Amino acid sequence: MSHLTSVPSDPNELRAWLAEHGGARPGARFEAFRNSEIELPPAPEETRLLTVEVTLRDTDLRVWRRLLVPGEATLDQVHDIVQVAMGWTNSHLHRFYAGEGDDAAHFVTAEDLDEGEDGTPEREARLDQLLRAVGDTIRYDYDFGDGWEHQLRLVEVEALEGDVRARCIAGQLACPPEDVGGTHGYEQVAAWVRAGSPPDAVPPSFGSYEHAIDWLPLGWHPDEFDVEETDQLMRGAVARGRLVERLRPAAAGALLRVSPAAAARVSEWIAAGAETSLSVSDLEELTAPYRRLLEVIDGGVELTASGYVRPPVVKALVEALEVDPILAGKSSSENRVRPLHTFRKVVQAVGLVHSQYKLLMPTTAGIQFRGDSQGLWNHVRTRLPIGRTELKKDVGWYSLLALAGGVGSDGVFDAVHELCVDAGWEDDRGEPIARYAVIELVWPMMAALMGARWSSLREWPAWVPAAAASAIFAD
Repeated sequence: MSHLTSVPSDPNELRAWLAEHGGARPGARFEAFRNSEIELPPAPEETRLLTVEVTLRDTDLRVWRRLLVPGEATLDQVHDIVQVAMGWTNSHLHRFYAGEGDDAAHFVTAEDLDEGEDGTPEREARLDQLLRAVGDTIRYDYDFGDGWEHQLRLVEVEALEGDVRARCIAGQLACPPEDVGGTHGYEQVAAWVRAGSPPDAVPPSFGSYEHAIDWLPLGWHPDEFDVEETDQLMRGAVARGRLVERLRPAAAGALLRVSPAAAARVSEWIAAGAETSLSVSDLEELTAPYRRLLEVIDGGVELTASGYVRPPVVKALVEALEVDPILAGKSSSENRVRPLHTFRKVVQAVGLVHSQYKLLMPTTAGIQFRGDSQGLWNHVRTRLPIGRTELKKDVGWYSLLALAGGVGSDGVFDAVHELCVDAGWEDDRGEPIARYAVIELVWPMMAALMGARWSSLREWPAWVPAAAASAIFAD
């Protein structure tokens, strides 16, 4: 240890020592430990499409991906792209370096900025400011514990035609499992799996065979890589990255509860929904059920002792709301006309009517907006989804996301159920939530968009995706 220089322990002597050895000036911050600002060249006048090869360094067999990335992508966006392309789960911190060495200045992440660190924010640096000529490289580190180092190398530059998304066009070998102990642990696990995962030769990083099997991703094999599946996941991730900021915060929260694979699917719905819009005539048709119910209720109607509207009002509402005659039947009891009852509860839940003194009466909002389609729908959409429990809220968001993506009556229940299972919802026995338990929770969201027509066998209106999309986006 004689090669190490003695460092003073007294704070004042330490400041003087650092100043003498090229560090901080007395009384100033310790410049030797500061991250430097990175001087970036101007961005190219014309955005180009970059072909970038991402290689995981220091592995015996080369783990790599070839990506197409618009040059205007900022490093925080490149981080998201690399995470999906490689197969990481974004569970740890990351860092981009301006050079290859450990002492090179690095770009600071949002987490670094929160900690008060100095430097050039990664969100302010474009990829084409760093990778400018074929052969240029930058370094990307992920998970400082396992120490995964990646090299990003520019292999081709071409014209960018249209709004091109990031894509994965080639690659080899599966991404190492998370928290496996870096490249050394990865090589051990890879060799074990290639040997058939023998129970009597479990890698030392695992306590038992069961531990190893539970830890590794289901079906993981080091030699398997599906470029088409990866490209599909990237398509969803890019869409989510661009649109998630537009989502209402609670919708984004529901999306974060599902797996990356499910999120990619939902992201395609979000992207599809973002392309829709409601015309004036759509708004008129969308809000017609609300306005008609308010017209029938007028100043208020009596409720039965059980809290249902009385038979004469049921008859008037069935006619006004165009309830399917087959579903309405001959019943005069509200609770037996499911489409009507579900929609009436929706109108009440969004605050357009309320019950008081055994009367169902319009609220101030109901009176204010009954003749204003735009104002009425703005009032309704910001109060969706309906339900106070976390499960009802999640089902509501997943229903709106699916409907915004164009999922129709033949698939919406299965789609929402699959997302609920993926998000971890279970019954009292710890089993994945059953489909039948989800179905009834989807009904109110369908009723909110289509009135009492939601359960009809008739084809849904073409504007349903746009209506659902208007409820998931903040703007």
